[in-house]
Amino acid sequence: MLKKNINDRRYKVEEIDGHVIKLDILFKDKQKGIKVIGIYNPNNDKEITQSIEKRITSWINEAQKLNQELLILGDFNESANKKIKSKPLIQVIKKHGLEDVHECLAGKDILDTWKSGEYSSRIDYIFASENILGQISSHEILDIEDFETDHKALTINIELKESLNLNKKEYFKKVKVELKRIILEPNDWEIIAERLDDKLLDITETDLDREDIWATL
Repeated sequence: MLKKNINDRRYKVEEIDGHVIKLDILFKDKQKGIKVIGIYNPNNDKEITQSIEKRITSWINEAQKLNQELLILGDFNESANKKIKSKPLIQVIKKHGLEDVHECLAGKDILDTWKSGEYSSRIDYIFASENILGQISSHEILDIEDFETDHKALTINIELKESLNLNKKEYFKKVKVELKRIILEPNDWEIIAERLDDKLLDITETDLDREDIWATL
């Protein structure tokens, strides 16, 4: 759910039915947009995995062109214990510079996210671009009690650095005022004086009318 005072509008929701969905979020004022990608990668389905890989690669490249932050999350069905070559989705995401949130924040206290009988593994992930990673205030792996599942829930809280309730008119007014505050150094005044002298030398006797002189200057 997106709060109206934070979110300006949503657009271009795209998906591969049942497997991957993308949501672009545009914020008000000067906050950078965020592209959120949710993934469900079925186990041992190479064709679907390749389709997901192709789509998320396209969306990551799109985010970089649009200067968007990135969050990619979901059930990857790629065990953290396997070698990187056996994890094509994680491999392509890390190749584009995104960070594994749990790995970065939990350190040695990494927890599994899936359990079935005696077996458990970490197959659910949240990946974030560097700027988003620096704004995460908390991260938890929680048991799900609302419905039956063999997965745990990964959660993060993000505190956006930029103020989201800025008034656009006030913001641009402030910028204009700041641009008018030009502090000139002594050298600047010398350059201005020299340029005025050159202009005055160019003024002929026919330019002695006061208004014409000011127009020339």
